[in-house]
Amino acid sequence: MRTPHKIIAICLVDRENKPIFFKNYCEEFSSIELEFSAFSSLDTVYHRIKTKQIDSNFLGSVCKFKGLTVYGWLAYDMTCVLAVVEETKEMPKDIAVPFLSKVYSIYIDSYCSPFCYSHSYLSDVAAEKLKQMVADTNDKY
Repeated sequence: MRTPHKIIAICLVDRENKPIFFKNYCEEFSSIELEFSAFSSLDTVYHRIKTKQIDSNFLGSVCKFKGLTVYGWLAYDMTCVLAVVEETKEMPKDIAVPFLSKVYSIYIDSYCSPFCYSHSYLSDVAAEKLKQMVADTNDKY
């Protein structure tokens, strides 16, 4: 049986549209295709911000592309967390919200850590936590 929601990529983008992190967790899809779907959704995100169509951090489905849906979560510092999901039905809010907010928490913990000497925004430990969280979420649902 096919999983109704399979998280296949995570993307973080800062307030200036600069990619902070992108990771493809599924070899079936090319990273270029997934990056395109994630970054294309930013137009919708920033349109919602500009027109004040946001009532919470969770942005819901912000883009659909070839059987993929991009879900967004906007932090208070305007960092946008995107999850590219292969799905057969809409992902419930009670799954998406905790997942996306936890991705942001892992990013903040890594970025603010005085013990992280990596030149990237995410330490290897944080990247491994994200990988495990994606696997756990995909197994659970």
